[in-house]
Amino acid sequence: MAVTVKRSFLQGDVPQFYVKDSGIVRLLTPISVCLELQKKSRVYAVELLFGKGYESDGLSRPDFIGGWIKRFDFDNMLYNFAGFVHDWLYSRKGVIEKDFVLNRSECDDVFRGILRDAGVSRFKAGVMDWCVGVFAGSSKHWGNDSFGCCDKVVCSKLICIDGR
Repeated sequence: MAVTVKRSFLQGDVPQFYVKDSGIVRLLTPISVCLELQKKSRVYAVELLFGKGYESDGLSRPDFIGGWIKRFDFDNMLYNFAGFVHDWLYSRKGVIEKDFVLNRSECDDVFRGILRDAGVSRFKAGVMDWCVGVFAGSSKHWGNDSFGCCDKVVCSKLICIDGR
């Protein structure tokens, strides 16, 4: 079953980052990512609080398309958080909360939807999603918290908002 991102945005002050020599980005200030997700005809409001110290390698991609797809974009924070949210979802095997779990395909839908909200074209977001499937789609990434940051994100809100 597909998940549709109806809306996504950042809430709070502009996040501050530290970029390590290795290209890893560390969040120096907390920020909330707010999502409106539709799953199985139900609409949910989800707020994820990314805490200080969260680390990511940005939007992983093969080097040969590095000029076309940025790993990190300091001018478009929502773009960056598409990768952050996706990495966090994969590290938790799609578990947002005990009773709200996304499968891998749905996690990829969320990634693509946030990219679209960040202004990425449908074609480019599709290519980026394809790259995730090809280069990070193996089972070794699903459930892998290689940066040890899984616990630096908290689902601070998850409510059904469709009135049913």
